[in-house]
Amino acid sequence: MGSPWREVLRRHHSIIRRELQRFHGQEIATARDGFLAVFDNPARALLCAAAVGDSVRELELEVRCGIHMGEVERSDGTVGGIAVHIGARVAALDWGPQAQIGAS
Repeated sequence: MGSPWREVLRRHHSIIRRELQRFHGQEIATARDGFLAVFDNPARALLCAAAVGDSVRELELEVRCGIHMGEVERSDGTVGGIAVHIGARVAALDWGPQAQIGAS
């Protein structure tokens, strides 16, 4: 990974963390350019996804966000359960730069 991309990725992560804080989301994990976060209600998750999409345009990037509404199991600072797995599948759907939403 070259220096220019490293800087873009740093800024990308900074934008996402700023929006997570703004909408009261909790960062659980990152993997390369992906984030797993939880929210106390789905409206905040949706508003955060929209804000992230708008904000990363300054980096000339588009993002895809997957939101799944369901209960998670919390343990040692991480989350698990079927809702996490479904959320990952929703996020992986390749429907272009947009937010996908599912519920269980």
